[in-house]
Amino acid sequence: MALIQYKDGYTFKDVTKEAKEAFKTFPLYRVNQEEETEALIETIEDLNEAIERDCKICIEVGYINKPTIEEEREKHQKVREILQSYNNPEYGDCIVDEICFIFGAATTTDTEEEQH
Repeated sequence: MALIQYKDGYTFKDVTKEAKEAFKTFPLYRVNQEEETEALIETIEDLNEAIERDCKICIEVGYINKPTIEEEREKHQKVREILQSYNNPEYGDCIVDEICFIFGAATTTDTEEEQH
């Protein structure tokens, strides 16, 4: 279950795999991560339609502290330094991004836009 965080820090938890079970307990939302929009799933029919369309189905987490771009870049550098300290021949953006993705941190691509 991954977290989806909008640029303003508002966060959803992806429960797509457990959506039918979660529907009994939590309000669910169909989330479009690219457009940063969401729609409440009000009925089981809405849920089934969202599943058929391969939509992300989420519960609200709310606002959580969003790291700054500089904090994310510092994480990238620390990951690089760890890889280098263990003489890993791979320490470029690709491997850093893979590691960041696993832990839900911003990738170098995510922070690249802010540099310009």
